[in-house]
Amino acid sequence: MLKDKKGFLLTLPARFANWPMQVHVWGGFGSQLFALATIFELHSRFPRKSISFIQHSSGVTKRTFSLGACPNWLEIREIDDFVHDNQEAPKLIPTFSSLYLKRFLKGGARKLGLVKSCNNTDELQKIAIWTWQVRGHYSHIEFSDKALEMLYGHVSANSPEIFSYDIILHYRLGDLVQLNSKGPVHFSSIVSVLRKVNPPPRKTVSVLTDSPDYFLNLVKGKIETIDDIDFRILEISNPYLHLASILNCKVFVGTNSKVSLMGAILRSYRRFGQTLLPSQFNTRSLRPLLLDTANNNYVTFY
Repeated sequence: MLKDKKGFLLTLPARFANWPMQVHVWGGFGSQLFALATIFELHSRFPRKSISFIQHSSGVTKRTFSLGACPNWLEIREIDDFVHDNQEAPKLIPTFSSLYLKRFLKGGARKLGLVKSCNNTDELQKIAIWTWQVRGHYSHIEFSDKALEMLYGHVSANSPEIFSYDIILHYRLGDLVQLNSKGPVHFSSIVSVLRKVNPPPRKTVSVLTDSPDYFLNLVKGKIETIDDIDFRILEISNPYLHLASILNCKVFVGTNSKVSLMGAILRSYRRFGQTLLPSQFNTRSLRPLLLDTANNNYVTFY
């Protein structure tokens, strides 16, 4: 009996090789961009493998799929598993079979490579053709030129029009204002960075933000004291136009956001202008994507 079970387990990788690979995603537009770049990596490695993008709504705030038109070979599925603060998660009485399956998924499936974490390049390399489920934040991966070119093409195809600005400040707020453990970059740091940007002496800074009212309240009483910078909020709601504006400006100042980070990665890959990012992104895993080894002037950390 034990021998039969062991033999069955050893055949599972071959069985799952024909199953679609599920890439599970949590988070908003930025997180989804990193997941899509990861999927492009997997598609390049396993071109005949079916891949599904599984978007979960759970998180600090409810998230929905935001990527728009994707390649025909990619299946998109959404799972509504968000629980409100005043709402209790459904209590299910587990059966013996469900407990056994859960234990199997946590233990045996990971040992066999059917379930894999994917947060960095090393974990990406360990994904096999028989991997069934992939889970992670996907944001510390050194993406290949091919994957970045596919992502750039995806962004271009989903941007109905392109605007060009001199200086873009992407000041993401969103759920950062609701979390005690996180917070937006301090406005005085932003002003200090902008003052170091090349002439003209008086600068017009176009602001992209997901919370314009909060931004105005945040800088109220401070803008009047800044006589060398004019801040102008751009009324752009389409997230792809946000990213296209980031890619096409002359100078980009990003903040602690995955959209800022991906914008900087794509700008560095395409050799687009000057980019400034918070020092939290100056990590060993991200430096190869942000800094060119021959000329590392594409990104400056502040």
